[in-house]
Amino acid sequence: MPPKKQGGGDGTEETGPSLEHVWSVYSRTVRELGIQQSDAVRNEVFRDAESEDETRELLPEALAFHGHIGPGGLHALAHGIVGVPISSVANAQAQGSALSLRTYSVLKHLNFANCGVENAGMLHLSNLLRPTMTPDMALESLTIQSDALGLEGIDTLCMALVVNTTLTTLKLEECPAIDDRAVSALSHGVILHPMLETLSLRGCRVGPTGCRHLSKLLRGAGNGVASLCLAENEITPEGLEELCDGLQHSLTLTSLDLRCCGLGVPMDPEGWAGPANLQSRTAFSKFFWAITDGRELQEGSRGASGGGGGPMLESLDLCENELHPRTAEKLDAIVNDPAKASTIKTLKVDLSLANYDRLWRVSEGKKGKKGGKKGKK
Repeated sequence: MPPKKQGGGDGTEETGPSLEHVWSVYSRTVRELGIQQSDAVRNEVFRDAESEDETRELLPEALAFHGHIGPGGLHALAHGIVGVPISSVANAQAQGSALSLRTYSVLKHLNFANCGVENAGMLHLSNLLRPTMTPDMALESLTIQSDALGLEGIDTLCMALVVNTTLTTLKLEECPAIDDRAVSALSHGVILHPMLETLSLRGCRVGPTGCRHLSKLLRGAGNGVASLCLAENEITPEGLEELCDGLQHSLTLTSLDLRCCGLGVPMDPEGWAGPANLQSRTAFSKFFWAITDGRELQEGSRGASGGGGGPMLESLDLCENELHPRTAEKLDAIVNDPAKASTIKTLKVDLSLANYDRLWRVSEGKKGKKGGKKGKK
C-alpha cells in the first residue's frame, strides 16, 4: 500500500508518513529475506487498532518495540521505515540508478527492548542515523535495552554518530556486553557528536577503566552531554575517582545518576579509618570537591581568561550505595552550607541515612520515588 499523500507547503502533494506503508514494506522485505514476521513489530504497528485492516493511519513520533526482532528483522524494519523494499534498492543498484527516497522525518524516537539488536542489527539501525542514507530522517532519541550489543555494534554506531546531526538522546541499557572497551569506543564517537545531550549506560558493565574514558569525554571541549546515567554499574570508589577530573572540567553536565554503583562499603570492622572505608572516603572527598569548589575554580579561571563558563551540577542520585554516615555528613555540609546556596536541586539518597531528611530533595517538575533501599547503617 503506498504512503499517504498530504499537501506540501508549496501547494504540491508530497509523500506523507503512513504506518500502513511501513508494515507493507516490512512484510515484503521479510519475505524477500526468508525470515518470519516479528510479533514485536506487528504489535507496535497495530497497537490500538481493532484489526490489521485498520492501522493507525499516520506514523507517530515514537515507535517502541518489545520482543524479539533479530538482525534480519531489523534490516526489514529499517527498509519499512525508509519506505523502500530491499528488492527496489537492489534493482536500482543493478541498473546503476539512484533511488529517490522519501523517508519519514516525523519519526523522532525509537525504542527497542529485548529485540535482539546485537552487533549485526546495529548495522541496519545505524543507517537510519546517516543523512546520506536517509536524508529526511531526523531521529532525536534511540533506546536499546536488554540486548547483546557489544563493541562491534558500538563501533558501527559511532561511525554513524560522526555524520549524524539530530540525535540528542542515546540510551544503551542492560547490555552486559557493553564493557570498558565498548565505553572507550563510545566515548570517542560521542565527543565527535556534540548534539548528544543525554547518555545512559544503566545496567551495563562499566568499571573504573570505563569511567576514565567517560571522564575524558566530559572534559572534552566538543562534547554536549548534560545528563549522564551510570546506574547499576559496579564502578566502585576507584571509578568514582576516575570520573572526578571530567566532572570538574565539564562545560555541560548538570545531571549525574550513580544509583547502585558500589561506591560505598558495608561497615568496616576497623571503623572509619579502616582500609575499606579509606578508599571510599578518599574517592568521595575528591568527588565532592570536583562538583563544588573544583567546578567553581574552573568557572573562575574561564571567566578570567574571557572564556564562557558552564553550568554547575543540579541533579545527583546516590541511592543504594552503602554510604558511610560520615560521608553523608560531608554531603550534608555541602548541600546545606549557609554561606552559599547549593546548585544541587535534586538529590536522592537512601532512607536509612540519619540525615536523610536534610539531604533528599527533588526540584519542581521532577518526579521520583522518595528514598532508595534501606541498606545497612
